[in-house]
Order: sequence, then C-alpha cells, then structure tokens
Amino acid sequence: MVWENLLPSCIDCNRKRNQITPKGDTSQVRLLNDSIQFSSSVTIGSGKKDSFPLAHTGVRAVQDSDDLNLEKPLLLDPCADDPEQHLRYFFDRFNPISFVLARELVGDPDYSGADGLSLKGGTSVHVYGLNRLRLVQARTELLRRLEFLAEMAIDLTVLAQNIDAGTDDDLGRLKRQVIGYSDRILNELRRMAEKEQPYSAMVKAWLSEFVERVEAAV
Repeated sequence: MVWENLLPSCIDCNRKRNQITPKGDTSQVRLLNDSIQFSSSVTIGSGKKDSFPLAHTGVRAVQDSDDLNLEKPLLLDPCADDPEQHLRYFFDRFNPISFVLARELVGDPDYSGADGLSLKGGTSVHVYGLNRLRLVQARTELLRRLEFLAEMAIDLTVLAQNIDAGTDDDLGRLKRQVIGYSDRILNELRRMAEKEQPYSAMVKAWLSEFVERVEAAV
C-alpha cells in the first residue's frame, strides 16, 4: 500500500465486468478486419481488478527487496508511460466511429509483439476495456461533433476567400465577420484538445489528422 500504487480510475476500467466489445483478438490486430460493427460483437470480461500481466522478458517481484524495474508490466501506467507511444485512434470520417488500437512498435525486445504492434498497447486495450460499447459511443459522439465543427470552419473559410472585398466596405466587413466565425470554431476545436477536457487524447489525435487533411486539400 504505497502512494505510487494508487491511481484514480473509472469503475469499468478497474472492476472486472462483462462488456459488449467488437470482435477482434486481444492485441486488436484483427479488430478492423473482422468488423467495425457492434452487431458483430461479443460480451467479454474486462477491467483490471487484480490483473498484472508481464512481458515475457519480465521477472515478477515476490518480495520487497526485488527490483521492480525488472518486472516489465504490460499495463500502461499514465504516470510513467506515454500512451501515445503504444496506442492510436482509428478514424473514419465517412463512418464516424472511434476505436483505440495498439500502435506499431517494431524492434522493442520487451514490448513489441510478433505482429509488430505494442504489447503494452494491445494488452491495455483488452484489460481496461477501452473499446467497450459505452466508451466507444461516447468517443464517437464527440468525434461526430468534431467533424461537424470542422466542416463549418472549412466552409466559412472558403466563403471568406470567395468574397471579393474590393473597395466595398460592406463586403469587406462581411468577409471579416465570416473569418471571425471560422476562427471561433477553430479555437473551440483547440480547446477540446486541452488536457482537462474529456477524451482530449482522441481530440488531439483527430486534430493532427485534420490538419493533414486540410493541407492536402489546399
């Protein structure tokens, strides 16, 4: 019972419960190949409870004098690990749905699986139930809001560009107003990515992809 072992956690991530989850193996490799529809789902037990899986190179500590650094745990610790190195988000703008997947991690002797994906990422997705139905629904609702705001910002920007301000004060004022609306939307998108906002990691990942999408279209 030490402070380093006490972390805030939601009930569904911490307690063992049966959750509706899309089909796919533990490492999530076949998740997208099998299905992205919850109509093809299964009910599985997820939640940490007393789970503490180790990498195959790890040595489990059994007494206080053992070196904890040798254990090499497979569950992500957000106070010690950078989740972005082991997890990624799947986005489909034409069928908005938000899954968490294991990130590619080739060549790591401890945490790289045979498929080249992060064992830490895949194990954490499975044990914490990061793709359970209610969690996916909440992230997907936010994802659809992001897409709506992004489309509005793009349309307003294009409209502003198409306005020929010339010497007409009314047109110039209209253009500035349209640009102002677009800027407010973009500021709201950035605010949603701040750390204290819900699902900010997903929003941050989506914004990065959105910027690439806009740059490719310009």
